[in-house]
Amino acid sequence: MSTKPKMPRALLALTLSSFAIGVTEFIPLGLLAEMSNYFNTSLSSMGMVVSMYAIGVAIGAPILTNLISNLSRKNQLIFTLILFTLGNLLAAISTSFNMLILARVISGLAHGVFFTIGSIIASEVSAPEKRSQAIAIMFSGLTVALVIGVPLGTFLGKTFSWSFSFYLVTILGTIATILSYILTPKTLVKAVKGSISDQFSVLKEWRLMKSYLLTIIGYGGSFVLLTYLAEVLKNVSGFKSNTISVLLLIYGVAVAIGNIYGGKTSDKMGAMNSLKLLFFIQVIAFGTFYFTAKSPILAVINVFILGLLDFAIVPPLQINVVEVANEVAPKAVDSATGLNIATFNLGIAGASTIGGVVISTIGVSHTPWIAAAILSIAFFMSAYEVAKKTNELCCKI
Repeated sequence: MSTKPKMPRALLALTLSSFAIGVTEFIPLGLLAEMSNYFNTSLSSMGMVVSMYAIGVAIGAPILTNLISNLSRKNQLIFTLILFTLGNLLAAISTSFNMLILARVISGLAHGVFFTIGSIIASEVSAPEKRSQAIAIMFSGLTVALVIGVPLGTFLGKTFSWSFSFYLVTILGTIATILSYILTPKTLVKAVKGSISDQFSVLKEWRLMKSYLLTIIGYGGSFVLLTYLAEVLKNVSGFKSNTISVLLLIYGVAVAIGNIYGGKTSDKMGAMNSLKLLFFIQVIAFGTFYFTAKSPILAVINVFILGLLDFAIVPPLQINVVEVANEVAPKAVDSATGLNIATFNLGIAGASTIGGVVISTIGVSHTPWIAAAILSIAFFMSAYEVAKKTNELCCKI
């Protein structure tokens, strides 16, 4: 009688950590007005709370990961979570705007390192055929944060004070650190310590650069629409604010489901094959939304489908970089993986900017098909890689 293998206990700690990080990343978006009033700073300047966090992610992922590469995987994780917890505690007790910005940079540094190390640990503690699903489970903490954690934290922050939310995240970080210490095994493979030149060598590897470009275009492309989804639902579909909140909750639930589905698809088909399929479906779904957004009923259905697809591509994009890095830059896998975490954020930033240009020139209703056009590039890139690999296999036979 066969039984399904149990989920590795370490994934519980990783998922809780991912949840806490997801909350702290997005919660300022709903509390900018309260924070602006507290620090007597303009709303536009307070936007630095978001942008400086992103800079911390971009710096922390490749650079800080390398600096702690001499530590064991478990100690890397513990160090990162302590840094994350301290960053949020500093934010909670901030008495000046500059102090808050410093706290956000520190939290961003931890974010970049966590998803780099976390992806590797999730892969190592799981069976080879379950690696993508393990990464998806870890990222599910982030999706649950979007659905539950951020709305709840925003409500509490508005009810009590903005700092109250950061104190709660500090508590979550403390619990995640303790669980990680207890549940993460000590027997994980130690990181391969490379020289500084080894770490920067990833920028010379064309296969890795193509993988990063695929992440930027493939993950970022959807945010041409998703960044302004609420505006589309309001101005094109005609929904009221309260209804839009419910629809975004439905979207968030779909994101959590799609994230797990994407991991299973990647394990079953392989990273690049699953990306080819998912990008193809995304092109259709986003292109169709240009038409369905005008019908309230069809818009609701389409929003759910968009949610299913949004995070489904995250596990295969991440595992793709890990696989390529192991082949072309084995001494810089951590840095290579960290750079991919940074490219996720770069893709979002670039796509949001493109979406803003679209809105200011031809209108918000055009964001769906622009997103579909960009995602079609990702589809053709993945299709080319699949065809190339198939030809290589045929030549060896």
